[in-house]
Amino acid sequence: MYPRLYVDARSLKANPVGVARYVTEMVYELSNLGYKITLISNKDIIIPEKIKKESIDVNVYDKYSKIPGTIFVSLLLSFILPRNAIFLGFCHCIPLFRVKSVLFIHDIVAYRYPETMTLLNKWMNRFSFTFSLKRAKKVITVSKFTKNEIVDFFSLDPKAIMVARNSIDVGLFKNNNSPREKFILAVGSIEPRKNINSLVKAFFTLIEKDNYVGDLLIVGPSGWLMHDFFKEVQSSPYSSRVKFTGFVSDVELSLLYNSCELFVFPSIYEGFGIPPLEALSCGAKVICTTQSEIPNMDLDDITFFDPAIDDLYTLIKDTLVLENERYNFEYNESWAKNADIISSEIKSI
Repeated sequence: MYPRLYVDARSLKANPVGVARYVTEMVYELSNLGYKITLISNKDIIIPEKIKKESIDVNVYDKYSKIPGTIFVSLLLSFILPRNAIFLGFCHCIPLFRVKSVLFIHDIVAYRYPETMTLLNKWMNRFSFTFSLKRAKKVITVSKFTKNEIVDFFSLDPKAIMVARNSIDVGLFKNNNSPREKFILAVGSIEPRKNINSLVKAFFTLIEKDNYVGDLLIVGPSGWLMHDFFKEVQSSPYSSRVKFTGFVSDVELSLLYNSCELFVFPSIYEGFGIPPLEALSCGAKVICTTQSEIPNMDLDDITFFDPAIDDLYTLIKDTLVLENERYNFEYNESWAKNADIISSEIKSI
């Protein structure tokens, strides 16, 4: 008999990003294993079609919608949920009392690169994270990179942290042999940590020095602390060559990966880094940050970029002239495999 799981579902919003994908896929796979699941939030959420199942309930405590989500989870849920309920804290936060919790850690950006966050986000993240790390029955990260970060920064025993990696939809993100077009693609929320400003600077240099004729396509929602960045782009004589699409569907994204001339993922810091794997699966040439999980995966046919050196212009120039062959990349870390890891941790609580 599988226990009921209570899941932090606050990330399930319109235009979902990385954490929401992880929640969706793990909820889907855990329900397939036989778990009954209740999604919890203090604000309205959007339930993906994939997890609209009889075994999945939803409890939205909207009367607490004006309370910060971390306060709602860490304090109020401690008394709302049944005693000894099993809670999956997918957003770096768990109830601090009465509840048995599994804490999921995607990154420790609030400690490594706090300057890339708003002041409120930084302190709320640190507040909830510090207590959650001490109170969690189990700790799971999405990558070996993040596990090493936690062990190093908090001096924890590596044996106390399990890794259940992100995956990709190999049925959707695959090489369809579309003709390549003249544009460079980037994917991710537009916020300081994503280092989009360095990419745009390198792109403008490519136009000036090498007469590059394509555009730069940036896919993702606008984030925080980027007002000056947008002003700089708008003031450039090449501003029309930078296209901001906002959020796009996975189907549209797969088509872009398949048709781009080059995919660039220049982040200062990533807990994992799903887009480079999706791009590789679609046969794209890829430049990827070293500050992510990707260098730990022994992948061929990928160019790595160290944001501390910032030689992005040169890397883009050199990669563009490489033969545009289709890479046969297969990623074997399935969502189901990693849900089994999570299930094993739950059973051992």
